[in-house]
Amino acid sequence: AVRSTLVFCACISLARTQLGFVNWNAESGVSFGTCPSLRRDLSTQELTDLLVDQPVKSPKPGWLFSGSADCRPKGIIGQPLALAAVPSIVTHHMSNQHPARPVVLFFAGPNGVGKTLFEQQLKSAIFRPRIPGLLSDVNGHVTISGAAYRHREDTNVAIDEIVAAIKDQILRCRRSLIVFDEVQFLPSSLHVALTTFINHAQPVLVKGASVDAREAIFIFTTNVLWKNITTLAAKYHQQGLARADWPAHEFERLVRTMNFEFVKRLQFKGLLDRVVPFLPMGLPEVKLFLQRLLEKFRCELANQKQVSLTWEPTVVDKLAARCMPSNKPFTMYGLGTIEQNQFSLLVRDAVEAQLDAETGHSRHVRLSWSGQELHVALFERVQHSEL
Repeated sequence: AVRSTLVFCACISLARTQLGFVNWNAESGVSFGTCPSLRRDLSTQELTDLLVDQPVKSPKPGWLFSGSADCRPKGIIGQPLALAAVPSIVTHHMSNQHPARPVVLFFAGPNGVGKTLFEQQLKSAIFRPRIPGLLSDVNGHVTISGAAYRHREDTNVAIDEIVAAIKDQILRCRRSLIVFDEVQFLPSSLHVALTTFINHAQPVLVKGASVDAREAIFIFTTNVLWKNITTLAAKYHQQGLARADWPAHEFERLVRTMNFEFVKRLQFKGLLDRVVPFLPMGLPEVKLFLQRLLEKFRCELANQKQVSLTWEPTVVDKLAARCMPSNKPFTMYGLGTIEQNQFSLLVRDAVEAQLDAETGHSRHVRLSWSGQELHVALFERVQHSEL
């Protein structure tokens, strides 16, 4: 027993040494991980394929799982401009053994359209754990939320914490992904410190350590420009252009003209590689998202309760219509809000309440729409016509 315990402890120690654990400081708003293996051989197309929408691995309608499955939805919805721009920049940078400086990207768009998801998907795509299957969410990244510098009484302390976090992460993993959220709230005194990391073709001395950030990727995000981006998107929507054909350079020009001191500093010094516009969600994108949530829910029911789920096509149409304002081409809700306030309340809670109240042995749930309401029907077995 003692030997087994020592072996187990040794394995845990090895895992900690090789992978580390994601650290999160709620007070400072900074999270960071260690340095996993980098997928240097990814092509632009391969990275794009990892980012785009992928169906949830769920059973066919009416079929049940034998065992467990991955019910997490994957992929980016409705962002062809970002998918056209970012993968080529990232893969070129990763394949460069000796880049002259880090890549710097600026993500701008409304709330809830996929900026954070894009960062997470990008992180998962370009990094992989050194020990397969163990702590697969640990990646070479630093995430600095607005809480790190908003409403902080002592700005100098906040800046010291942020600079220390970046320094520590780059020393740990030079191929790091460093994300700053809510860039519009960056204090001006932090601009110089960040530019020090970005604007050097050689290692720089930071708090007594030589830091080489040339292999890193910096992403700055904002939602301040959502009205401007939505107005321009509505123009191209009214012209009947497909979303993928909306001119990216017009959105980039719009963002570059806005008065962000730090972004202007980067542009002036030639350090901003790409402005990446994130577009508002229209009816097709909302429908796709709801379809994905239903697939995810079907997967979870099959996994957890051995219950199958099917639905009529009108369910997706009616749910999507509830998310769209009248006479407007885009929803005002973020996808997270749609999931919480529409899907969870109307679908998930209704189905789970019916299953909890049911005293028989129903093994199938069928969703339909009747009038203005969702109808949930339970059956003991699935009809073959529904498979």
